[in-house]
This record gives sequence, C-alpha cells and structure tokens, in this order.
Amino acid sequence: MTTVGELRRLLAEKSFLRLKRKLEAIDCESLAGCWDGFEGLAKLILFKLLKPAKALRLYERLSFESQYFLFCGFELQTIAPVLEDLSGKTCRLFHKLPEAYYDKMLRILIDAGEGAEIGVGTR
Repeated sequence: MTTVGELRRLLAEKSFLRLKRKLEAIDCESLAGCWDGFEGLAKLILFKLLKPAKALRLYERLSFESQYFLFCGFELQTIAPVLEDLSGKTCRLFHKLPEAYYDKMLRILIDAGEGAEIGVGTR
C-alpha cells in the first residue's frame, strides 16, 4: 500500500498511535513528497502527531501554501473536533508545538513568501 493510502487508512480508522508510529518511520523528504495527497484537517492531524523537531523539518520542505496553512493552524485547538472524543491518553499523542516554533515558522514562511509569487487582488 502506498504511503498516502496507508496514512489515509489509519486516519479514517482513527488509529492515532499506529499513525504516529508510521509517521516516525517516514523521513521528512518522503512525507513532504506525498503531503499534497492530504486534505486540510488531515494535514493538521499528521503535523501535530509529529514530534516538534521533525514537524519543523517537514515544514521547511513544504510549499509556501502548505506552510501558510500549517502556520495558521499552529494552535493545538485547530484539531479540537478530533480531540474532543478521544481519551486523555490518546490526546497526548498530539504535540503542542513550543511557542519558540511560532517565530521559527513565521521566519520560514516569510522567507518562502519572498521567493513565491503572491498576487493579492491582481490578475
């Protein structure tokens, strides 16, 4: 089964411990390569299951659009609909990124934005 397919299956099954273990075994380059195969909430869930240092390494490898989306979803509460029905033990699988990462992610986003074509209100 493909990485995307297997991760999607684990997401659908809400097998978060197995999903976390699978993510730990995948290198950042491979994960970044299949990142666009996931939708919004799934991306937030996957990102928050990663250990903070690995999450930041992945973030650095993503497109500006993906970085922006994850930056906007920095707070753990962005996946509240997923967390609300989980046990405390399962909720602890998800990482709240350290506040210092907010600044690091913002700097990476700004640097990526400088190299990206961003057209606001232009055609």
